[in-house]
Amino acid sequence: GGNSDAGKDEGGADKVQVEVFWYDESDVYLSSVRNELNTKLDAMEGISYNNQFAANTQSTQIDQIKTAVGGGADVIIVNQVTSGASDTAEDIIAAAGDIPVVFFNRAIGTDGSDVTVLDANPTTVFIGTDAPAAGHMQGKMIGDYVLANYDAIDLNKDGQISYAMMKGDEANVEAIFRTQYGVEDANIVLEG
Repeated sequence: GGNSDAGKDEGGADKVQVEVFWYDESDVYLSSVRNELNTKLDAMEGISYNNQFAANTQSTQIDQIKTAVGGGADVIIVNQVTSGASDTAEDIIAAAGDIPVVFFNRAIGTDGSDVTVLDANPTTVFIGTDAPAAGHMQGKMIGDYVLANYDAIDLNKDGQISYAMMKGDEANVEAIFRTQYGVEDANIVLEG
């Protein structure tokens, strides 16, 4: 079991039961997403919803999903704990059975495996960014900025730019690609 905060429309056999699964309750960005989603769900007629938090533990989240499916969920919305793990996404889809699954925010695969998962499961969608594309955009922006401001950035005037790269969650696909392409594509701009 996990923590939950239920929507205002409780119960009722005629209501569509939406179960929302979050990887963790303490993520600041996702708190704002959750507040906005709750507001939208509250405004919808005939919807009952429940938020569940996995405390950053994938096995907990899968158990929560299985329990929700057994309890009559009509729609499963998942912020998957293990970012970029298409096998985990497939486990979640299998647990959901015929219930539609909406994955969001955290990538469900890498190198095209997300497309394979989605193509094989017509009642499953992913809402989020294209992680490599975001990394490429970031790298180009960095490269362009450095070119335009080189003299101001080269503080010791040695012809080299020293920097420290900070990377987000080690397992997060978006953090991986933004770090990789942030450097690689910036270098391409600078060498070009």
